[in-house]
Amino acid sequence: MKSAPSHFIGFMLALATCSAAHAAQCREGFDHVGSLEPHGWLTRNNSEPLGTSGWFQGNPGLFAAYSGAPNSYVAADLDSAGSSGYPVLSNWLITPEIAFGAGSAFSFHTRALPGAANRVVVRLCIKSGATTCAAPGPASGDRGGFTTDLLDINPEQTASGYPTTWTYYQLGQADGLPAGSVGRIAFHYYGFWQPGVGLGSAIGLDDVGITGTSGCPLAGVLFADGFE
Repeated sequence: MKSAPSHFIGFMLALATCSAAHAAQCREGFDHVGSLEPHGWLTRNNSEPLGTSGWFQGNPGLFAAYSGAPNSYVAADLDSAGSSGYPVLSNWLITPEIAFGAGSAFSFHTRALPGAANRVVVRLCIKSGATTCAAPGPASGDRGGFTTDLLDINPEQTASGYPTTWTYYQLGQADGLPAGSVGRIAFHYYGFWQPGVGLGSAIGLDDVGITGTSGCPLAGVLFADGFE
């Protein structure tokens, strides 16, 4: 039997290396926010009273994306809630189902428009029995199965407590990520109207990534050479 040509072996090794990088570097860069729900992401705006906006394509007029095209991030703003009475912001962006493994890590970049108090709580839901992780609502304070708080950015809701430049966060098992379970992670844009600091301004999320999982649950994949 003839042995395979050296150039063919080299190609297969390169392909295997590329496939490994493909599996290890799963991320969503939000080039097309309108395609999130068809790819398994969930959104729900439980703000009270309900406002006129939800999660939307990034607006370079507010600020540019962390990476990629200037509008390639997902954003939410204070118009998630209405303005009457004492409004509550409660706007959810939820990942597709994730099969967590040993050593899983979850990362993202975020920033806010300065000038008001913004808060995002990163919450975890583990799928089990009647807990489907598909809905946190319907009331503004409802959490459904998202009972584990992985990270609370600006819990005191101070006007300067949320980063106003793109800031990187990474969460692992030490922060509450499980191993060997299936679930979802939620970004909960959550806040209460306060005199002097308002209800919020606008926040952005970019380059959400997951490693150490079975397959790539997110819509986009970043290869080792930087091409998508």
